[in-house]
Amino acid sequence: MGKNLAWKTQDRLSVVVHNECAPTDLEWNIYLNHVRENVNIPNLRVLVWTDGGSPDGRQRKAMEVVARQGYPNPPPLAVVTQSIVVRAVMKLASIFNPHIRCYSPDQISLAYMYLGLTPAERDLASQLMRELRGELRSTSIAS
Repeated sequence: MGKNLAWKTQDRLSVVVHNECAPTDLEWNIYLNHVRENVNIPNLRVLVWTDGGSPDGRQRKAMEVVARQGYPNPPPLAVVTQSIVVRAVMKLASIFNPHIRCYSPDQISLAYMYLGLTPAERDLASQLMRELRGELRSTSIAS
């Protein structure tokens, strides 16, 4: 079975990539540990790319608990997806966390602007998204 979720944090930028499937509970728990490790990063920015996969209700609730405990001021979160379902879920989530914005892939530059990324960080974000998407594809091919 391949991976459904990959992530990497470099400096103040955290990039998360989902394929079209929901993350497994194991993947999500490992990711939550990563989130807990990032709480002290000043000016953290989070960019999520998803091909349609997203955490289920239990997983979102677990993230909410971690976020409330570790992030009194949540970092800006830009979600990039073509999925109408994910956009609807994120719109609902933004009611509880006004730092969430959702963009279509052709609006990636708006996502970068929302996050306040420098030109170098934009390049890094693009590079990390390519690497992480490739990682997910290679694990699904190897399975």
